[in-house]
Amino acid sequence: EPNARVPWFGPDMGVKMFGTARQMETWAHGQAVFDALGQTRVDSDRIQNIVVIGVKTYGWTFVNRKQTPPGPAPYVELTAPSGAVWSFNEFSEDNFVEGSAVDFCHVVTQVRNVADVDLTLYGDAAHEWMSIAQCFAGPPEAPPAGAPGAMAQKRCWNWAIASGGICAISALVLMPIRSPPITAQPWAARKAISRSLVA
Repeated sequence: EPNARVPWFGPDMGVKMFGTARQMETWAHGQAVFDALGQTRVDSDRIQNIVVIGVKTYGWTFVNRKQTPPGPAPYVELTAPSGAVWSFNEFSEDNFVEGSAVDFCHVVTQVRNVADVDLTLYGDAAHEWMSIAQCFAGPPEAPPAGAPGAMAQKRCWNWAIASGGICAISALVLMPIRSPPITAQPWAARKAISRSLVA
């Protein structure tokens, strides 16, 4: 049943979102394995599912902490691994998140601290959200403050032990190694160029 709801540790989820949430968990735990091995990996546009979960859990990030969202969900504009541009929420010049889709996924899955990635944030809501973003169920967790992937590594190894090493095996088997750098022209720079052309 495509409209069925599935009970989970947090709020219940639609069956489609439940499937993509499992993809998100495997991707995040897999990143911890790559970090532990000192390797990078190739990401594809399949991470769009993780981006969507990250965008949709804007409100959840605050509600899970018994906080009121600081304002409307920020406009999100991200550059996919293929170079495509993905945008979400109502356009705003005063409240937005812009940059690499991979960096965004790293932040919302708490594999990286927002200070360790190259996202452009503008507006109080965008800054507050990215400082505590959490797209997974469970009690509130603080973003990693140590080495890249430190918190995700800890969660991954705990899960791997409990599940007989499934996390490490799936990450190494399913994800290719090597990832070319992604450069996204800052949104503000593109806006300035557009204005100069009009002038």
